[in-house]
Amino acid sequence: MAYWITTFGSTSLSMVSPVQDTGPGAAELGLVTLPGGGVHDPHGADGAPVRLPYRLVIEADVVGADMAAMRTALYGLRALQGQRDQLYRTPDDGALDSEWCWARLENLRIRRRAENLLNQPVTLEFAVLSHPWSGADQTIDTVLDVTPKSIVCANDGNARVTDIVVSVTARTSAITELEVVADTPTGWMQWAWSGTLAVGSKLEVDCGAQTVRVDGVDDYGAWERNALHNVSEWLRFDPGNTTVTAERTGGGADTEIEIAYCDGWA
Repeated sequence: MAYWITTFGSTSLSMVSPVQDTGPGAAELGLVTLPGGGVHDPHGADGAPVRLPYRLVIEADVVGADMAAMRTALYGLRALQGQRDQLYRTPDDGALDSEWCWARLENLRIRRRAENLLNQPVTLEFAVLSHPWSGADQTIDTVLDVTPKSIVCANDGNARVTDIVVSVTARTSAITELEVVADTPTGWMQWAWSGTLAVGSKLEVDCGAQTVRVDGVDDYGAWERNALHNVSEWLRFDPGNTTVTAERTGGGADTEIEIAYCDGWA
């Protein structure tokens, strides 16, 4: 799908005579040369991640109605150099700024032309810090009225997502264990939290940041992966539907669970 990179943070980028890099970056191969000349591919048959950071270069013309407008526009761009923020892109048939990634404006070049001081070419070089690009927010809210409970999670993009947050809030009675399982064609994920989650307390497992908190306080020591867990990510959703099974020990039928993530786009 074709797209234009349109916004950095809250600053709209010029779309006058744009020329942009729109590639996804190189794959992180990590090949190991073995004795005898063989090569070991650590990713096996699974998809290798994109090597970060990778660079996107954007060229365009900054135009202004007068010199004051040019000064404002160019000084605004200069102030962004070195900043880290969300970089947005707009698919040709999609909503404005509907996909984003984290990026830093690494370099800014401005070429002044004497023949037209109200039209100046600029080049912005971004270091892309996250992949894939995040699309529409997906938030699944339900209750663990039965245990185990199967929950279908749809990734409507074309790339695997791993920044998934699983939150559980105890209602009626305390929870002493939560187990989460996802069996997919590309891997088995199974982990559990054990402790005492009091009524009204919230357990939050951020699978992308790999943090575990109860009411905002670190509780990583109460979390562990099952021996059958065979991928590096805590949880991942490939394009399409992934069924997550959540099983609680204790708690009531009104125990709340939320699974939040974004569609992933390469």
